[in-house]
Amino acid sequence: WIIAILGGATSFIESTLAQLWKVRDGDNYRGGPAYYMKKGLGWKPLAVVFSIAIAFTFGFVYQAFQTNAIAESLATSFGNDSFTFRAIVGVIIATVSGFIIFGGVQRIANMTQIIVPFMAIAYLVIGLYVVVTNIDAVPGVISDILSHALGFQQIAGAGLGAAMMQGIQRGLFSNEAGEGSAPNAAATATVSHPVKQGLVQTLGVYFDTLVVCSITAFIILLGTDLEYGGEAEGVSLTQMALSNQVGDWGIHLVTFILFFLAFSSILGNYYLAEANVEYLTESRTWLFLFRAVVIFFIWFGAVGTLPFVFALADTGAGTMVILNIAAIIPLSGVAIKLLKNFNQQRRQGIDPVFHRDMLPEIKNIEVWDGSDPATRRSLDDLKAKE
Repeated sequence: WIIAILGGATSFIESTLAQLWKVRDGDNYRGGPAYYMKKGLGWKPLAVVFSIAIAFTFGFVYQAFQTNAIAESLATSFGNDSFTFRAIVGVIIATVSGFIIFGGVQRIANMTQIIVPFMAIAYLVIGLYVVVTNIDAVPGVISDILSHALGFQQIAGAGLGAAMMQGIQRGLFSNEAGEGSAPNAAATATVSHPVKQGLVQTLGVYFDTLVVCSITAFIILLGTDLEYGGEAEGVSLTQMALSNQVGDWGIHLVTFILFFLAFSSILGNYYLAEANVEYLTESRTWLFLFRAVVIFFIWFGAVGTLPFVFALADTGAGTMVILNIAAIIPLSGVAIKLLKNFNQQRRQGIDPVFHRDMLPEIKNIEVWDGSDPATRRSLDDLKAKE
């Protein structure tokens, strides 16, 4: 929770900066940390290192994590956690992913994007059902969360540092604030002012962690007396907790929902990683090799252990955070200037619009010249009101 609240600020800054220094890509846009590192700071070597880090983390490590979650949930649903079963699951997921990544079979990807919102809503609804039906126990659960994280026993026993470390790791993993991944997607949006996308990304951080992750916590703490760190871990812990509340069908419901959420993440992670590979090189050979390694890691995640996969994920995320924070701290003043410009227009009753001439001291802005039709209309409206 603390990381989500703080992360809203870092997410705002990095996504606003990504919008400011985005570049044209045909009729679309692309951008992200590598672009504001290069254009905003002139730190091209850091941009290259970051692109390598994000390509490795999202192209390889996070793919393994998503497949691991799918394999874990299916193993619980079918009561089969053998290596052979998980390997077969990995082959199937890797094959389908390969058809999309290598063959451009967008029909499957488009179908997934349509189904995912309904799966997310279904998960929130079933989670709220668990909370409402156990409403009397909710205050005790919140008390347990706070006391185990910040209680006297934890402080005296040096457990506070461990709780903070776990919270930072899982908090960053849940919402990716400050990690430098969201700005790659934020830069592709068409908005009239960079701050608008920064605020949208901030809302996404709050929703990811304060809503979705909290729902999962309540399902586990209200629905089971299983000991955390025991035999059940990861998604299987959520499945067992939900089945105690709604019956065995809850296990299969989580499996069904998780499959679509995780599979869509596999595709999203790949395209994000590919964008950074293309920043590094235009060689089709290197892109082919990258895709092949991605497919291997998708399969590997199914047979790898959860602690090992999490360790890889934490290492990748930590590396990206360090590199990205090193850039957004010196550039945070630019984001604040943009926010002041945005708020000034809002106070005048104007739908905020940005033109690079509004902040002439900021250099290397390729877009924001008023040539975009939507921006041009907004600029015309601004001049008319003035």
